Amino acid sequence: MKYISVVPAVRTPFGVDVFDYSVHESTDVRAGDLVMISFRKKKIPALIVSVQSTSAFSGKTITIDPIQTLIRFPTLIANLLENASNHSFASRPSVLHSWLRRIPSRLLDTISVQSQNRTAHPKKPIQYVTSSPSEIIQMIQNEKNDEFQGRTLIITPWQSRADAIAKYLGIPALHAHVPYAQAWKIWTSWLGSPTSCVIDSGVGEDQSQKSITWEVGGNILVTTRLGAWLSHSADRIIVDEPENDDHKEDEQEPRLDARWIVDSVQNLNPSVDVIQIGTTPKLPASFPNTILWETIPSIDPKILYDHKQRGGYSEIKRLSNYAIQQIHDALLAYQPVIIIDPYRDDEFQQQIHSELGLKLLGSSSIPIFNLSDLHQTGLPKNALVILLDIAGIGGVIEDIRKKERGVIAWRRLCSRLSLFNCRLLVQGDEAQLEEARSWLTPTGLKATWETESKSRHTFKYPPAHPRIKIIVIGDKNVASNVLSDLENRLPNSWTAEGVHEVQMSASRTTRWIIHVLPKKADQDPNEIHEILRKFAKTCIIDLDPIAFFR
Repeated sequence: MKYISVVPAVRTPFGVDVFDYSVHESTDVRAGDLVMISFRKKKIPALIVSVQSTSAFSGKTITIDPIQTLIRFPTLIANLLENASNHSFASRPSVLHSWLRRIPSRLLDTISVQSQNRTAHPKKPIQYVTSSPSEIIQMIQNEKNDEFQGRTLIITPWQSRADAIAKYLGIPALHAHVPYAQAWKIWTSWLGSPTSCVIDSGVGEDQSQKSITWEVGGNILVTTRLGAWLSHSADRIIVDEPENDDHKEDEQEPRLDARWIVDSVQNLNPSVDVIQIGTTPKLPASFPNTILWETIPSIDPKILYDHKQRGGYSEIKRLSNYAIQQIHDALLAYQPVIIIDPYRDDEFQQQIHSELGLKLLGSSSIPIFNLSDLHQTGLPKNALVILLDIAGIGGVIEDIRKKERGVIAWRRLCSRLSLFNCRLLVQGDEAQLEEARSWLTPTGLKATWETESKSRHTFKYPPAHPRIKIIVIGDKNVASNVLSDLENRLPNSWTAEGVHEVQMSASRTTRWIIHVLPKKADQDPNEIHEILRKFAKTCIIDLDPIAFFR
């Protein structure tokens, strides 16, 4: 007999990770195999992380005979899984469960992932463009011309962007809204070996089980952060808009960032070719830095800057008389009109969609979006787009990253509007509008980032200094006790700040935030993990948070 250590795809508490089973000596298994096991009276998938001749639990192990192998992943998936567990402070089974989600009830063929023999690729600088989707599509077309044979994984921050790129390439996209069984078919087909599956989709009139198949995309897979874990089997990874925080899972556990997963895979497998295509460089930790500012393009959309003036506003709250006239003229010319309201103002929407809107604008059906909605919506060409207030471009949350988010969102919006030949009318304070104008040029962007970077150094915020978020669920007394425990257990050179209340909906339990500041900006991740792991069973720990309190 020999023994396999497996990680079952099931949610477990942090620290409950690996289980041993026995198999016959002649059984063909190795680390990286996804197999079916009996676990708590159920058949579930599990990942083999090691095979050994002995086990500390040899007298208690269950023997699997025969063993059903679903997928033979590259062995580095076991290392990636361990890294992801350590980084997210979630158990390895919980991480694997979030990656696999659900699998079809019956699988007929084993999938073996064939790896390309490639040399190591040096890390490449980010390519800055004014339209990343167009650039990605062009790159894929060039790959086809060059007869690139490896697997390409395209990771984009939004479902709508994934759908758009996939549609253009004539392949399905993988994201959270794809049904489980169809998602399984998409990503397993991309792994390289054909497989057929039968799913529990009901029965036909003859009481037989229905078999469903889908078209798949060959060696190209377009996905959101949901499929970033498949980076371990990619030969080339294209990251769309790496500056965008929607690559990070910030609501559900494990709180993993697609960009972190790609970096981790590249460290484990230097032969993977990683290409990042963005519109705006991420805020650097310091100046000077390695950003090639001369490669960043200026963005030059058609913009009308409408400064706030006393008496300049119309009967419709928050719309200037000048904006009213521009909307009226656009509608007369049969041009589409879209309004962007960063604040989701219900009263404003009611006015637009009332008789007052019809009277002043000539239409009461003008669509109103916030910025996040706009990313999930196709833009019509030659439209007039009204941004009600430049001050809201970075969101409504007042934290230290508001300007950073605003710069990225502004450049993304302007670049997208240029692509569709839209006009943008933006309202706001004169000084803020002038500052926003400067963000569209490399010189102005560099000056803004330098000022922001100095501010982060002064107040010890990322990226200048690591700041770990501890999320406590319960009342303030519980959070205060966690803070006290942290202060007693942390090394003398570390500090803890808090407690900050997070405003939650009435149906959700109150959450409290504590920030932990390690001693050094380049603190060893293993040391951070060792110090904080004792709090992982009672708190949520986020090593790379994307939102902070001032």
